[in-house]
Order: sequence, then C-alpha cells, then structure tokens
Amino acid sequence: MEFSDQNQDPAPIFFNEEIQNILKKLTRVNMNKVFRHRCLEDKKLETPIYKFMTDDELKKALEEASERANEMLQMPPVIKVRQEINEVLSVDPALAAYDTAKFVFTDITHGITNRDRLIIAHAYNLNQMIQNIKE
Repeated sequence: MEFSDQNQDPAPIFFNEEIQNILKKLTRVNMNKVFRHRCLEDKKLETPIYKFMTDDELKKALEEASERANEMLQMPPVIKVRQEINEVLSVDPALAAYDTAKFVFTDITHGITNRDRLIIAHAYNLNQMIQNIKE
C-alpha cells in the first residue's frame, strides 16, 4: 500500500482493515479514556455495579471490557487535504500602517459546519483582505 499522490483520496487506504489494526496497535487502548464518564443530554448515568470476583472471573471481565473497548474505539478518519482559496477582496492603502498584527474574522453563524465557515484574514504585510476559504 503506497500513498504518494497528493490528489489521491486517502480514505480507501485508511479504512483498510490492516491499516486500522496497525493504528490501534500504535495508539494502544486507554481503558480510562474509552470508558470515561460522558455528559449525556437525554440519558441518565447508570449506577456503578461493584462485584466480588475471583482471579479467573476478574481476568474474564477484563478481557470482555477490552473487547468492548476495541469495538468502541475508532480512529479519526484521514481525509484529502483541501486546497486553499486565496482571493483578494480589497486593497486599502489606509490600513497599510494601521497595525502589524494579523486580524482574522470568522463567521460564527449557528448551524454552519466548521468546514463551511467563512474565514477572512487581514494580512498587514500585503495591505489587503484575503478571503481564505478551505474546500
């Protein structure tokens, strides 16, 4: 399996079972993170159950928990790198010496995904507004 082309979609390679197994071995399962307490909006937390177990029962319970953790654990997907779109919106000489900081304006409209948000950056060294939308 080789991934050399920048334009090639990495998803088929990433979701390959062999690659997923390698990633799980590299990252190792952290039981505390997989079974951590989560804030659930509609569901109530279950009361913990405490049991007295023999060593054999404990080993079996730990193996079952490990299997459940492996089922729950998912690697974050790798997606194709988006090309930046740099479009000059305006050139304003009055802002040339205004400040040396780079100002970034982000659309915070509710309901828009992060991938679809409009981000505009004021680049002081270019004295222009650059619309930086990533597709």
